[in-house]
Formats: sequence, structure tokens, C-alpha cells
Amino acid sequence: MRSAGKTMMNRAIASPVKLAAISALLAMIAVAPSFAQKSAREVKAPEAAQAATTPVPADPDMTTAAFGDWVLRCIRVKPEETDERLCEVSQSLMIEGGQGTIAQLAIGRRVEGQPLLLTAVLPNNVGFPSLVRLLVEENDPEPLELAWTRCIPGACVAQIEVSASALERLTGRDSGGQLGFKDSNANDVVLPISLRGLAQAIDALSLGNVNDG
Repeated sequence: MRSAGKTMMNRAIASPVKLAAISALLAMIAVAPSFAQKSAREVKAPEAAQAATTPVPADPDMTTAAFGDWVLRCIRVKPEETDERLCEVSQSLMIEGGQGTIAQLAIGRRVEGQPLLLTAVLPNNVGFPSLVRLLVEENDPEPLELAWTRCIPGACVAQIEVSASALERLTGRDSGGQLGFKDSNANDVVLPISLRGLAQAIDALSLGNVNDG
């Protein structure tokens, strides 16, 4: 995996970077946990009264299920109004030696019926201009090239629409792939990824099948 001109993540980045969100696909609900951080004194009386009268649904607001090295996560978009859920499959990428999560991969749809998006959330010391490349195998002749879309505090986000042929390639293997990008010093950084369980996770995503609360 290591070669001239390529740097493993534990050398390119001195310490793990805390990502600001699980993935860009679930960024719109990232503010929800902030409510739980308020103390009882900080919650105004009208807010507390409204919370007390809001019915609790029989089904959980968030569900997760593990498929090999991938996790399918679904969140109810508006629990008080609809059963609609936003779902994605994701994998956390670790530094060598298991020092913590350094990046996140996710596949999902913003809206039902739209194409699948592959999203990579990476540390914000990346180099521009550049692309993020996902290789199904080490010498993949047709890597997926993700374009940068934005940077947020602590992370930068790259995305690509996943075609049917690309999805078939991704789900047709169990062996590991690679995620590559350039850091701010123009060094090539390579992270290993696992494709084990992705096919089953994508099947469950298509069916909205998450039973583990």
C-alpha cells in the first residue's frame, strides 16, 4: 500500500480530526442533539410545555443496523408529522493503529427517488484543486472521482452521483478498496476501505429495512 509519493494517513495527519457531522447526507439533522445539551433551567416554559404534550411515536426516531463493515442508519425526518425517514449506509475510516475515526464514507439519497450519492467527509487539511478517488482495487483503471462540494469547521465534503454500473462494481466485491486524496502539502494520502457487507446494506437501504433500534 505504501509507495513512493504516497503517504499513509497516520503520517500525513499528526492527530485525528473530529468531524463536524456523520456525513453530508445527514447534515440537516446534525443540530437536533443540541437540544439535549440544554439544562432544565435553559429550556423556556413554553418549550417544556410543548415537549410534554407532543406524543411519543411507537416506532423509534432513529434506527441502525450493521452489515459487515457498513452501518445502515435511518432517522425520522419530522417525527411529529410523518413517518418519512432519511437513510444512508456509512463506514468510518480509521487511522493505522486504531487511533480514531479520521474520515467517513456514506451512500444515500437526499430525497426518495433521487440518485444515490456517495459522500466522503475528510479532514480539512486537504489540497486544492484536487479530486477524491475511490478505488475498488489497488490498481483500479476506473476509480470513482468525487468532487469537493464544501468545507465546514473540521471537515471537507466531496460527492458524486453513483451510477448503476458503479454501484454494481462497489457491491460486487468483498475485498478492500482505497480512498485517495491530496493533503495540503500536495502529498497523496491513501486510506483503506472495506467493501464487506456493502451489497447487503444497499439492499436493505433500498427496502428501508432497519429493525435494530
